[in-house]
Amino acid sequence: MADDDEPDHAALLAARERETDALLASGKTADALRRALANPPFASKDEAVKDRSAACVLKALVAIGSRDEALNSFFENIDADVADSLMKVVVKGFARPEHATLLLKMHALLVEKAGIACLVRAIVDRKTA
Repeated sequence: MADDDEPDHAALLAARERETDALLASGKTADALRRALANPPFASKDEAVKDRSAACVLKALVAIGSRDEALNSFFENIDADVADSLMKVVVKGFARPEHATLLLKMHALLVEKAGIACLVRAIVDRKTA
């Protein structure tokens, strides 16, 4: 049961997963990644919700893969909050080796586009992915 002061992260995440899946199904991978990163449940105390959120982002990342046009579309207007959110998911993803190559590529692109401070903020922030 959610704490009275805590939003229903699971319900918000379920809606975000549906919207992300719909965007992926329509081939809008950059938009799907943006949606997957919207309102991340970093403040949630429920690790299962955080894991599902990271999996949603990872699904969109895998769909983008190495498609340069989708990556360019995503990174052309990235702001610091979105970059930080993505970096948190990338860092969390390093714990599992399935998509290591893709995560390393995203890590390098994030550092290039958002600077090393993006990595530092992702590592030191108490609210993690």
